[in-house]
Amino acid sequence: MKLRRILLAVLGVLLVSAVVASRIASGLYWDQHAISTTLIDVQYPDNQALVFKSDIEPLVNTFLKESKDSNMLKANVFLLETSIEALPYVDEAQVYWNLNEALVVKVRSKQAKAKVLIGKDMHLMTTGNEILLPPTSVALNLPIITGASDSASAAAIGLVLDEVYASTVFDETNVAQLAVEGDRVKLVPEAYEHTITANAGPLLGRDLEKLAAFYAATEKEELEQISRIDLRFSNQVVTEL
Repeated sequence: MKLRRILLAVLGVLLVSAVVASRIASGLYWDQHAISTTLIDVQYPDNQALVFKSDIEPLVNTFLKESKDSNMLKANVFLLETSIEALPYVDEAQVYWNLNEALVVKVRSKQAKAKVLIGKDMHLMTTGNEILLPPTSVALNLPIITGASDSASAAAIGLVLDEVYASTVFDETNVAQLAVEGDRVKLVPEAYEHTITANAGPLLGRDLEKLAAFYAATEKEELEQISRIDLRFSNQVVTEL
């Protein structure tokens, strides 16, 4: 029994020593390894290219330059994530290192839902109703919001556009132009050249339901001849050729 206790004690010491040695060896291994390559992956919602690798690479290069004396375990990748997420059209960034000694940067781009004309300058509105300057060399087929005097009024019109998209007659693909002028909402559908006038505020939903019923009951050829549709009157749809 005494010999057995001695053997168990020796075995325990050997196991502890092995664990300690493994941790020391692992620490030494990673202390000697720095990030060798970077992998940048940008995800674009609805294929909208609003964020480019060329936007991210300078931030990554600066981070690596400032961290060149640090090993991978000591590099504070949270700082890089924060700097990337500060870019206007970045929604979320994730930075980590993998076992191939590569720095992995995954970025999800914000999505634009409309172009906004404020004064003479064109902006982009995101799905979160942010008003941002458009990236250079970006062409997007999006509805145009007019009549906004500043970013705040444009964001308010963006909420109206959300209500229009939530209706049964419109979605993200068939609105060409939208404006809010006082108590009126003006819409231009993508498929037709007529202008639609509706009530702003609580009555907008009712007006859009009337429009859906009118579209369903009217032949396409007749709709193509109409220049104006006014939905502001109770139980009436007024048209003009």
